Amino acid sequence: MKTDAVDVKPLESTKLLVTFKDGKQGVLDMSPYLDFGAFSALKSRDYFNQVMIVFGAISWPDGQDIAPDTAYAETQVLELSSPVIQTQTSSNIGLVHSE
Repeated sequence: MKTDAVDVKPLESTKLLVTFKDGKQGVLDMSPYLDFGAFSALKSRDYFNQVMIVFGAISWPDGQDIAPDTAYAETQVLELSSPVIQTQTSSNIGLVHSE
């Protein structure tokens, strides 16, 4: 499906940089989910940074996931003039250009 995520990187706070199969790339803010059930585990930065793609869905090791269609609809597309976005992982910090 064109809405399948193919890459995800944790950003500052509760945001993710997501790339989809059709080339759409943008920022998904996970903060609206953090007070609901199993998603509260994402409040831990170390756990949040373990984000991965499983069958096109944005997922975490304990089974929390966001369906591809939902992630696609809620991702805010990056503008070409957007500044550099700082990404974080548990082992390093890198920079991603929005170009």
